[in-house]
Amino acid sequence: NHVFLVTELPYETPPKNFEGWPPPVIKKQPQNILMLYPKNSSAPPPQENMPEEVLALYKEAASIVSDSPSAACLLIRKALEVLLADLTNETNLNKMITIITEDVTKPWAKQLTPLLTSIRLIGNDAVHPREINRADNEQTALTLFSFLNICVDKLISQPLKTKQFLEANGIPV
Repeated sequence: NHVFLVTELPYETPPKNFEGWPPPVIKKQPQNILMLYPKNSSAPPPQENMPEEVLALYKEAASIVSDSPSAACLLIRKALEVLLADLTNETNLNKMITIITEDVTKPWAKQLTPLLTSIRLIGNDAVHPREINRADNEQTALTLFSFLNICVDKLISQPLKTKQFLEANGIPV
């Protein structure tokens, strides 16, 4: 289903003696139409294998990124927190990032530090704007979507694909 807002009616004013609806003749095409639902989003599509709760937050952020980039940044931060909580059993996001990036069994995870930290700090700014004065804009928010997708790929998708490949080829996991 789609919901549209037409800000200019697609007809000329009906004659004064006209009673009824719709007007007798549509003379022109509407000029100002805004689709209200579903919203088009400039956010990149979510990474495959994104956990459902993270995906719900991602989609919510994507639906508002053009209208409120700061709110989208906050939701992406929350999505990261949910993602990492499942992987670390920790409640503090900063500690979660440390656990993930200092895991000696995953030396590549250190490369995620700037991405994870950016999502955390910019998302924090959306919650506590007086602490750090940084203007979030749509491009900043879109970058955080990409960063979250990279994190999901590295932390969820690639290990899952590796495990599936090993199992399919009879290689002990």
